Amino acid sequence: MKKIFIHLLMWSVVTVLSSPASLYGSNVPDLINYQGFLTDALGNPVAPPGEYTVEFRIWDHKTATEAAHVVWGRAFKVVVVEGRFNVILSDDGDAIANVPATSIADAFADAERYIQLTITTTPL
Repeated sequence: MKKIFIHLLMWSVVTVLSSPASLYGSNVPDLINYQGFLTDALGNPVAPPGEYTVEFRIWDHKTATEAAHVVWGRAFKVVVVEGRFNVILSDDGDAIANVPATSIADAFADAERYIQLTITTTPL
């Protein structure tokens, strides 16, 4: 099975998560609404439409490949239609082997973070 990797700078997420919780009250959920567009190697939307399992990893360096640089990761089932999907990233996703069990809020302790997506299962 082909894996698709997408690396994006999460500057907008860092801005939201680095704001003091006291500005929003004490019950701010640790959630990130993430929208994306998945393509194949030729730039076409992935097919077929349906439910994919996607692993999301947050890294502390844009070119790192060693597991020591992964600061958060979870797997989620996402519905993909014409390449487009939406997912709420949270600590409720499925654990990924060899990825720290830190909270998503703690993953943004530093200002610069990068996200990687890996499709692990596709619709039948």
